[in-house]
Amino acid sequence: MNIYLKNLRAIGQKEPDLVARLRTAPDDPRIKVVRSAGKPVAIEIAVGDGGTVAFKKEKLGENVRKITQRKLFSFSEVIVLAGIGLGETLHETLQASDAGAFILVIEPSLAYFKKLMECSDLSTLLTDPRVSLSVAENPVDAVMSRLEEHFGVFTRPNFQVIKHGLAVACHTEYFEQLDKVLAEQKAMAESNLRAISRLSALWQGNVFANMEHVLKNPGIIHLFGRFTNIPAVIVAAGPSLDKNCRWLKMVERSMVIICVDTALKTLLKNGVKPHFVVALDALMHNYFHVSGALNGGFTLVVNPVTYPLILEECEGPMMVTSYSEPMVRWIEGFTGDLGANITGGSVATSAFDLALRMGCSPIILTGQDLAFTGGRTHASGGANDEMVYSTSAEPATPSTMHTEAMGWEQMSAVEGNLGHQLASSVKMNTWRNWFEIRIAQKGVDCINATEGGAVILGARQMCLQEAVAPRLTPGPDITKIIEASRPMRLPADLRAIRARLEALTAVAREVKKICSLGIKEAEKLRIAAQKKGHDVTVQSAARACADFMGIIMGEAEFFTLNHWRLENAMDRIQRLRSGLKTQDEMKQAYLNAESYLILFRETYQVTKEFEKNIRSLPFMNAPQAREANAV
Repeated sequence: MNIYLKNLRAIGQKEPDLVARLRTAPDDPRIKVVRSAGKPVAIEIAVGDGGTVAFKKEKLGENVRKITQRKLFSFSEVIVLAGIGLGETLHETLQASDAGAFILVIEPSLAYFKKLMECSDLSTLLTDPRVSLSVAENPVDAVMSRLEEHFGVFTRPNFQVIKHGLAVACHTEYFEQLDKVLAEQKAMAESNLRAISRLSALWQGNVFANMEHVLKNPGIIHLFGRFTNIPAVIVAAGPSLDKNCRWLKMVERSMVIICVDTALKTLLKNGVKPHFVVALDALMHNYFHVSGALNGGFTLVVNPVTYPLILEECEGPMMVTSYSEPMVRWIEGFTGDLGANITGGSVATSAFDLALRMGCSPIILTGQDLAFTGGRTHASGGANDEMVYSTSAEPATPSTMHTEAMGWEQMSAVEGNLGHQLASSVKMNTWRNWFEIRIAQKGVDCINATEGGAVILGARQMCLQEAVAPRLTPGPDITKIIEASRPMRLPADLRAIRARLEALTAVAREVKKICSLGIKEAEKLRIAAQKKGHDVTVQSAARACADFMGIIMGEAEFFTLNHWRLENAMDRIQRLRSGLKTQDEMKQAYLNAESYLILFRETYQVTKEFEKNIRSLPFMNAPQAREANAV
């Protein structure tokens, strides 16, 4: 087998689409391999001024070596290689990175990459599970889609970027765009990290509370591809929904109606019955959007982290999405794949992604204002109008409630789809960008029939009446398709689940014990370092801390399940250590002590709550009774 075919076989294991593009890509006469003694030593590219640039294997700079050094207290590294060169940087990065690293290789030129594949055997590097390979993709696909696919929720703001200087010089505009996308990803990761720090305990608690529902209800994966070319309308709860909601009554039998939870009561009060209601939020306030309205007539789509009362009160059929929360992935080891649904930051973006995966086309948006149209946050008839906040003076009216809610947002101006400027928020602008990227990526036939709100680039603009008029004739029986897509969940193996959880409980007890010992040694190390104590004391305490850290981080399954809970602690430790600009051994010892204290204290608390969550499961407390009613 020649080198090229060997490389193609390696690439095909993870990137079959890239193999297809390579097979049909013509050779570029400007690119040639330079050989010496029959061996390739460089790849030359002819440039516009009649000269050439040559990619040669070179000794790596010290900056590359530093950037790929292992970092203490790190779950995994995320490293972006901008330009593949001749593969030497990738080789060095793999050598220096640990088993949990994610290495994204971005090469802008398909012709150059093809020539490289013809002359250099990189098959071993490309099949490494740590490597994600992007060739000749736009920067958004190269970065956002791959990070989203791998991490689900990206939480690594301190990712490293290694640039191949010559590649960057040859593709200046491309890499300038890439820098902007990477900056956006950094900001997104920081936002996600803050959210995880604030909500990860709640999410994990909700997953445990919802576990029995997750085990007994089918995943949304059974909906994927079942509605090919059947039109869908995504109903959000923006203020503009008030003016056109009535038209949805006419398309219940001809279009898939997917409603976000905040719009449910508005639809029901207008006599509209959705086919799906998507409820994904973990916080209690979202429960009020659907409370009293969960008596069937639609399929409820939930996330394992959804506020538990929503699942408890649902009287109709239910389907469950997958999620990147670690405990959900663990559950899928027993249930099988539930079906990934990209969140995009809001319930409406998730509903849009669901329609895409179902095969729906066109996809019509209504109530998707992404702005405070008319000075309101939501359409009327929902929970916002039902709630009355009492003050020291008088109960707030719906109008003052909307004004107050707007005051909580970080405001932003946006172009309205009626040609005027609207008040929006930074958060809603993020969602709008998500819609525009997804529409462009997938070539979606999307119609924005909101009749107000913000412009969404790539979506055709029309009123809802105009959008639904050609689609009033009933098509395939949507209800029957939904029913046929809901297979009965095979009974989960509760014995195996319980046995695994019991083992994890034993691990949690051991980790708590080790953390308690670690805290004592870390405090001893800190005191010794502050007082510039004996080297023997410092070395002994540091060695004990390192040993304890090794023991608890060696519990791979435990840390996999709880790493979201510990992300913020790890980020704090890395920021603490990155500020060290001294060779003073005692200062270094003090910094290590502080790092160990953060690790041991945070891990102890997380472990305590994790053990409590396991013990809260009904089938853990009364296994025989539960098995008699196997899910």
